Amino acid sequence: MTANAQWQIGENDITAVVGAQKLNVHNLFDFDITSAPLGRGHVIVDAEDFSGELRFHRATERFDLLVGAYYFRERNTSFVLIAPLDLRIVGGPMFVGQGITSGGHLNTDAYAGFAQLRWNFTPQIYLEAGGRYSYEQKKVADGLTVDTTAYSPTAQIGIPTPRRASASWDSFDPKVTLGYKPSDNLIAFITYSKGFKSGGFNLAGGAPAFDPEKINNIEGGIKFSSDDRRVSINRGVFHYKYSDMQVQRIAADNLTFELVNAASATEGPELFKSFEGTTTPKFMARVALGHRPINGILESLRC
Repeated sequence: MTANAQWQIGENDITAVVGAQKLNVHNLFDFDITSAPLGRGHVIVDAEDFSGELRFHRATERFDLLVGAYYFRERNTSFVLIAPLDLRIVGGPMFVGQGITSGGHLNTDAYAGFAQLRWNFTPQIYLEAGGRYSYEQKKVADGLTVDTTAYSPTAQIGIPTPRRASASWDSFDPKVTLGYKPSDNLIAFITYSKGFKSGGFNLAGGAPAFDPEKINNIEGGIKFSSDDRRVSINRGVFHYKYSDMQVQRIAADNLTFELVNAASATEGPELFKSFEGTTTPKFMARVALGHRPINGILESLRC
């Protein structure tokens, strides 16, 4: 569910956006994904989130200003129950144990403030400069129990001893663009920006929080469109440099997946080209070409 409200006060525009959603999942599955009756699984997910954003915008012939604030809250409860459990799944003997229970609660609260100013030096040359400050906190309470006592349909699997932990991160990420617009049909630009993806926890993993992923980006190019908007051409190049890239791998138990931080990585430089043409309102052709070398991602992914 989302709601949007807008107000115009003179040359100023104010926009408020709020959103909320709720997710409930109860899923039964075959844990070993074979015809052998080794384990039956049950997934329970109960999650809800809320977000809100407030933006102030003012535009004149000389400048374009955007200022805003953002809030996000998520409450996530997730559990996996596997019972009964044939120990052959985990490399043990042919013995039916009570089962596995894992999961917990993960709460997220995130805040951000952002601003961007576009200054028109001339009708053809402009400079955009802005930034975003982000703060995010996550709290986790989770656990894992592997109960290998003999299976009994009337017995209860042992309750895991919960881990309780929290972590927070913050980042300031700027963006600067210098642009040249000789006509309404053609734009040339060069951009430098930084990005931030928050860290977090792997539910029931027991490991410390993984770190945020950060990126530095340099990009430049041109964009052209015909007067009737039936033809557009984009050409450019970019280079990404990641630090603490977040990747998914199989955990040490060989049963679950986890997010971890890989070594630093680079992507690019990539040269991209795209062409789009429309002969009539009903037909369109599009061609794109790119080259994207990625290096340094796999150095530290082994368990």
